Amino acid sequence: MKISPAKVIARVKQALIGMSGLSAKLHRVRGYHKVTIVSYHGIHSDELPLEDHCFMHLDRFQEQMHYLHQHFNVLPLEQALQMSDYDGEKPLAAITFDDGFYNNYSQAFPVLKALQLPATIFLATNYINSHHTIWFCDLLRMLSQTPNKTLLWQGKRYHLKNNEQKQALSRLLQAQLKTRKADEARAELQALAKALDCDLDYRYQADSPFYMLTTAAIKEMSDSGLITFGAHTHNHVILSKTTLEHAREEIQTSILETEKLTGKPCYCFAYPNGRAEDFNESHQQILSDNGIRFSATTINGLTAPQKELLAFKRLFINTDTGIEVFKLQVHGHR
Repeated sequence: MKISPAKVIARVKQALIGMSGLSAKLHRVRGYHKVTIVSYHGIHSDELPLEDHCFMHLDRFQEQMHYLHQHFNVLPLEQALQMSDYDGEKPLAAITFDDGFYNNYSQAFPVLKALQLPATIFLATNYINSHHTIWFCDLLRMLSQTPNKTLLWQGKRYHLKNNEQKQALSRLLQAQLKTRKADEARAELQALAKALDCDLDYRYQADSPFYMLTTAAIKEMSDSGLITFGAHTHNHVILSKTTLEHAREEIQTSILETEKLTGKPCYCFAYPNGRAEDFNESHQQILSDNGIRFSATTINGLTAPQKELLAFKRLFINTDTGIEVFKLQVHGHR
């Protein structure tokens, strides 16, 4: 893919701003009126079966956490969202993780604990204490394991000779499946498993990056006082892609299960996929009716405390986000 000269120049300028420390200085000049809320999914230290934008290497995660620790006042999510008239010496930040992967405990938690950084993890509760995982991880695993060198799918043939081709196909298929209704997406995933000669009913083990959290891990993190937990639907269903009745069931079940797992009230929720088109006012009303006070989107940007609490913005931190780009993001320059 070619990059235009204008984009190259823009990226060079951004890198220079990041390296110079100017991003932090500009943030201070503009004032700390908004909260920087960063969003992660999985953290890994070993090689992935197939690279994906939701799984970040531990070394990169550690570097980013050290930067937040040094340059931000990192608060628990609920506290940060309720701040008013903040006049601290550092900008406010909060850390979140979506889905509930076991590596949030095995990889990320030791880093957070060492730096005493609080975080919130949103749980897709049906997968907790199980050997199953969220659908896009099934897709990544099947593409990495398939013995086939091509895939004939919806009248088009795709090559699967190397990881680059598989990663490109993964991005394409994930984007397509996210547009389908919940039952249609599941049926297509089953058809893909057959076409790839893979088993969709796969049992993940604790050494897999796709393995999900357990009750014991959740309890240890919750008891530490550093980690709070929110709901993320029961089956990671995109709310706008199912009926309102099913959406209500997914929301209510995930809230109740989160409270059972932690022994604490659940006040936070994250919309699966989280774009503006993935939820609506009816879903927000259901959340409010069930005691949810704060709901996370994946809409990019910093968040104004005490505003849009049922649809607050976050910064998605991509797998390949280097530290200079990270600085630009967290200080609101990208």
